[in-house]
Order: sequence, then structure tokens, then C-alpha cells
Amino acid sequence: MLSQQGFSVLRYDKRSVEYNLSLMSFYNLKRRFTPEEEYIFDLHKIIKQMKARSDIDTSKIYLIGHGQGGLIASYVAKNSTDIKGIILLGSHSMNTLANMIEQYNYLKVMTPEKAPMYNEQTRHANFALSGKFNENTHRDSMPFMVSSEYRDWE
Repeated sequence: MLSQQGFSVLRYDKRSVEYNLSLMSFYNLKRRFTPEEEYIFDLHKIIKQMKARSDIDTSKIYLIGHGQGGLIASYVAKNSTDIKGIILLGSHSMNTLANMIEQYNYLKVMTPEKAPMYNEQTRHANFALSGKFNENTHRDSMPFMVSSEYRDWE
């Protein structure tokens, strides 16, 4: 455990994990959902809180991100002077959509009963990769029904 070795650790889940479908329903009614709402606003608040604590060496703040969280950690660290470094776990270096397609091709072999779902998400990923969407594109056309603003961010 890192905390047993003298590290201060704060873990959090992105909003869509914590609030799941209720969050998506809220954003469908109010406005579009972007990575800023899902991760970045909360992460900046957490960093600010860490920096305010007297028991933390603020010159040694690291972010650890898993999967998409690793991409977010990279983005935040690149755009912040508060972050000393990043640790990426299970993150990829390729485009998220291309990686998604590669994973679905693998998963279709491992779990063929889910192939229709993987094929549908692959179609959505290919559409998003084409760049032929705009702010009026319906969410049903996008991977995981995220808004076009979410895809523009990456």
C-alpha cells in the first residue's frame, strides 16, 4: 500500500462511474457531456485541495491514471505546473477510437455472444473516426452515446 509507505493517496472515480445513467440523463436534459464534466473539473478541485494541505509536499504531486484516466492524467499534467509526473496503468498510446476497435475485434473472438454489441460500437467508432459529425449529430451515432463535444476533445 502506498499510504503505508508514506504517500498521501486520494482515489476517485469519474462521474459516469459514480452516478452512471442518472448523470447521463441529467446531461441529456440540460446540456452536453464532455471530459471536463466527467473528469477534469473534479481533478482540478482535488489538486487544489491537495496543495492546501500542510502535510503534503506539493512539489511531488503525481497523477496515476488507468485506461482513459491515463489519457486524462497526461492531458492535465501537460497543462499544469502543479503536477510533478504521471503514472499510466493500462493506458494506450494510440487514438482511443482505434484502440476501441482493436479491443472489440479481440472481444468478439473471446465472447462471440456479444458480437452484435461490439459490431455496433465498432460502427460508431468508425463513424467518429471519420470526423463526419458536428454539434448537431445525434448521440445514437456516437460511441457509447457520448456527445460530439466529447469526441472533439480528444
